[in-house]
Amino acid sequence: MGPCPYTKYQVVGVVMMQICLAYATSQLPWKFLIPFAYLIGGAANCNLQLAMHEISHNLAFKGMFANRVLSIIANLPLGIPAAISFRKYHLEHHRYQGHDVVDVDVPCEWEGWFFVSAPRKFLWCLLQPAFYALRPVFTNPKPMLKMEAANIAVQITFDFLIYRTCGLKGLMYLVAGTLLGMGIHPTAYHFISEHCVFVEGYETYSYYGWLNAIMYNVGYHNEHHDFPNIPGSRLYKVKAAAPEFYD
Repeated sequence: MGPCPYTKYQVVGVVMMQICLAYATSQLPWKFLIPFAYLIGGAANCNLQLAMHEISHNLAFKGMFANRVLSIIANLPLGIPAAISFRKYHLEHHRYQGHDVVDVDVPCEWEGWFFVSAPRKFLWCLLQPAFYALRPVFTNPKPMLKMEAANIAVQITFDFLIYRTCGLKGLMYLVAGTLLGMGIHPTAYHFISEHCVFVEGYETYSYYGWLNAIMYNVGYHNEHHDFPNIPGSRLYKVKAAAPEFYD
């Protein structure tokens, strides 16, 4: 239980790496921008998205305000303000998992009947960033919080500074990395593996593969839902202590 002392260092390290890569990308030919954003930016920004997930549970610091500030910092290379609004909805996902409307991680009814063929399911995966961002707005809208407004203001300022120092390519690298990394990308597996029902009666699944090493052990998802106040760095201990519940 309690915060992981290493999270803040990981976040700052990846944020600094992405800023440096945004500057490096500004020197790349346009034809290499999207492949570079997909391969490197997608993985790095997915790491930061999952850092935001970790921090939303107050697992970087003991104080709430410090966690909110760090989440806004983790949000910077994503190019799109999301940290505070994510937390607002994610905590309800834990309280009301599987409840239509309240749990906005659950696809809408029309998504279930429309995306049924293989090509449509591919399209659904490709458009995952849009569904993840817009589904809460339409199904369960909430008033904006002060920290949410601060998140937006800080993000717009950061994006402007990236544009001025790294040019359009640098900004596109960051935003494209976010959008591509949430779509058809190896690190985006968790959007499907965590809560899409593959076995009737089981709404949460765990993944114990090597990608957990760069994703805050988000694959230990049954363990996370059972003990959301344990940081990802220690979730393997939960499985080790009670293998009869997770194997």
